[in-house]
Amino acid sequence: MYPVHSPDAPPIVPDIKRYAYTAAGLLQYEGWASSAGNPQTSQPVWAIKQYTYDANNRLVLEQWANGSSQRTNVWDNCSTLSYQ
Repeated sequence: MYPVHSPDAPPIVPDIKRYAYTAAGLLQYEGWASSAGNPQTSQPVWAIKQYTYDANNRLVLEQWANGSSQRTNVWDNCSTLSYQ
């Protein structure tokens, strides 16, 4: 474990995020991948979350692709994945 701001600590690699919206403009899918290695949307390196809304456009459910927050999904397939 390195102290905060230690010069020996590994660099922090920020995430790349992607978003997909419904026709009504509501966030439907959100994805995260490490920016290391310039990930592509066709690579299985994404954690993807699906958002579900009620009839009044209130967020009622958040689910991970394949029931996991692990980065093993392909962003290009977000609309056909199983969400749990």
